[in-house]
Amino acid sequence: MAKQYRVCITGGHLTPALAVIDEIKKRALPWQIIFVGRTYALEGSRAHSQEYEEMHKRNILFLSLLAGRVSRVLTPWSLVSWIKIPLGLVQAFWYIAKHHPSLVLSFGGYVALPIAVASWFLGIPVITHEQTMRMGLANRIIAMLAKKVLVSFPETTNVSNTSKVVVTGSPIRDELFYAPRKPSFSVVEGIPIIYVTGGSTGAVTLNERIYPIIDRLLPAWLIIHQTGNSSRFGDENIFKKQLSKKYRSRYVVKPYFDVSDVAWIYKHADLVIGRCGANTICELAVLGKTALLVPLPWSAGQEQMANAQWLASQGSAMVLSQPDASANVLLNTIDVMWKKREAHRAAAIRLQKSFITNGAANVVDTLLTQDVA
Repeated sequence: MAKQYRVCITGGHLTPALAVIDEIKKRALPWQIIFVGRTYALEGSRAHSQEYEEMHKRNILFLSLLAGRVSRVLTPWSLVSWIKIPLGLVQAFWYIAKHHPSLVLSFGGYVALPIAVASWFLGIPVITHEQTMRMGLANRIIAMLAKKVLVSFPETTNVSNTSKVVVTGSPIRDELFYAPRKPSFSVVEGIPIIYVTGGSTGAVTLNERIYPIIDRLLPAWLIIHQTGNSSRFGDENIFKKQLSKKYRSRYVVKPYFDVSDVAWIYKHADLVIGRCGANTICELAVLGKTALLVPLPWSAGQEQMANAQWLASQGSAMVLSQPDASANVLLNTIDVMWKKREAHRAAAIRLQKSFITNGAANVVDTLLTQDVA
């Protein structure tokens, strides 16, 4: 019989958390889920975060944490963030003491750290999942407090106590494996597709490199562009209207695409251009896609570069550093990859066959082994 859990889920990586939540619901486990996260997407923004929207959509209790982070750049918002660190820790103790979960499942990051510290101090077991090839600072601290450290890759480094490690793979949203026949948007058929994505929050610099070359790509490609809310170009539709009428219908742009659309895009995309966050890398691997990757230069511990180099070593991707990714270099690299598409595609399929696809199920199975009821 399934244990009667009250599970507190938290952390900076949303999509694996959603995959685990959906797996729990699919199994109809009698667990109460609490999610601790950020109400707003960015410092100073009044736009609700994706985690806030997704938890309300799933009717899950959402607790907003005033977590602060250590920033490498001094700005007015970074000063506010520093002040939030002790406030967030006090708030985390209050949440854990009030709701007293049976277990805390962390997906790393500065939001998860105060919850993990409070839970450990109050005797609540913590399990953390690391999505990247190289464990970040927050998760290295959490791993010292955790009963189990779940990882996406056997090659994951920086785990101080390897006896805690369980290789589960990365939880992938189940919907990504079941693409609809048609997307919610109109597409021009019969031409290859490039999918440009900066992840859930978008990628300002990547957008800046892509916008100037879109009109040069459209004669040969259908471009689907997920910009995020961080675009500096304002309304993307204004930019679209500036394109040639002849090819305007070949450019599909939105801040976000829902998961069913993303499933369709992944299934049909011939090339993905994007950052190298753990979720993106795992989705590319499990879905057998080829990619041109531009790592975020200031990602903690150069984790995005490590992720990108791993995927490139499998033969399914090419990597450009951000300083090198000029408009002309991007165009030339896209052309090179298209000419070698059969080799990249074959490598992507080989990786797909060897990659763990049931990460969410493995994480829930691990939770079920914990005697914390």
